[in-house]
Amino acid sequence: MFPWIAAALFGALVPAVIVAGLLQDVRLLPAAFAITLGHAVIFGLPIALLFRARRWTRLSAVLASAFLVGAIPLGLPTSLRGPPAEGLADWLAEIWPVWAFGLLGAIGGFVFWLTLRSCGLLGAVPETPSRRWNVALAGFAAVAALAVAAVPGMTKDRSCHNVFRDGRSSAGPSLNVDLDIPMDDWSTLTTLIEDFAASHGMSFQNAGIDKPEVKTLGLSACTEQGLVISANDQRWAAQNYAPILPGRGVPISVFDLSGGDAWQPLARDLAAAFDSQWPEKVRFIGRDGRAVSRSEALPSNPR
Repeated sequence: MFPWIAAALFGALVPAVIVAGLLQDVRLLPAAFAITLGHAVIFGLPIALLFRARRWTRLSAVLASAFLVGAIPLGLPTSLRGPPAEGLADWLAEIWPVWAFGLLGAIGGFVFWLTLRSCGLLGAVPETPSRRWNVALAGFAAVAALAVAAVPGMTKDRSCHNVFRDGRSSAGPSLNVDLDIPMDDWSTLTTLIEDFAASHGMSFQNAGIDKPEVKTLGLSACTEQGLVISANDQRWAAQNYAPILPGRGVPISVFDLSGGDAWQPLARDLAAAFDSQWPEKVRFIGRDGRAVSRSEALPSNPR
């Protein structure tokens, strides 16, 4: 049992680590591991048991089956049907993730096979390792899996920029602004919010991404008392950098996590700063997603 536990865990861990490494984000490791482990248990384990019953231990057979384990859930039939008469480039773009996941599956299968081989279950070593070795290997794999599960806790943002840092599961904004500006003005907006944060004693954070395939806006200003301003947007090259919601601009939200009215003076100052930079471009959105008047969004008297 212990060799099989170690093989399943290591076979799932290695592809997950590769995915997180390629994407350069350790926070993705737990989700990637959950997916690869699910593939290993649901698809890979029955095949491994079949191989065991048939005494099929050749590495080539293991790699081929493991490739299918990784690729089939993403639609291997799509890749095997061949390119259409037109649109070869689109077809290649459609199937490359299938083959990429198949390769990850093959890597996981190789690690699975190698682990069982090291435990002497494939008849490829002259001496069968001791039970102590098998238990230790399974224990190490379990510790590694637990370490992966602990990644969200270790990487959690505990600053005021994280509206869920106190353990709450939801947070509704007190104000929603739709700033009708083009993407070319994102840099100006970034400078404006950074200066606004400095003048109001707030911490500023810029988590935006600027890549040819996608450009994201990720601005945040906050106080330890629970006031948070966030501006988040993303534009994809495949969609000609058009807004996600047609007719909408940059969504900006103001949160007051204390549940009070402290957000109102801050929101008025922020709206005034936007008005000064982009006259008549500030729109307000209600909780139901529809446009509301300024007086409704920013009541003149505290609640």
